[in-house]
Amino acid sequence: MPTLPEKSFADIGERLRWHRNLLGLEQADYIAPLPAVKRTAYSNWEVGSSRLSLNGALQLCQHYGLSLDFLFLGNADNLPMSLRNAWVSRSDSRP
Repeated sequence: MPTLPEKSFADIGERLRWHRNLLGLEQADYIAPLPAVKRTAYSNWEVGSSRLSLNGALQLCQHYGLSLDFLFLGNADNLPMSLRNAWVSRSDSRP
C-alpha cells in the first residue's frame, strides 16, 4: 500500500490554521462546537503530524461550511463565495 507524502498532512494543517485564524479563534474555541474532536487531535492535524480524520472533517464541514475537497485537496471551488475569495486572495498574495 503506497504511503502519502508528509506534505499532504502539512497542507491540510495549513488550511485548518488559515481558516481558524481567519475567524480569529484559538484552537480550543475553534473546536468547542465540534463534540467529537479533541484538542490534541486537532492540534496534531494543524501541525501536520497526523491525518485529519473523516469524522473530524465532516464536523468541520457541517459547522463551518468548509468542503471535503478544500480540507483534503485544497480545492476551494465548493467553498461559500466569501471563504473562496478569502482563500484565493491569500494565495495570490503569497510569494
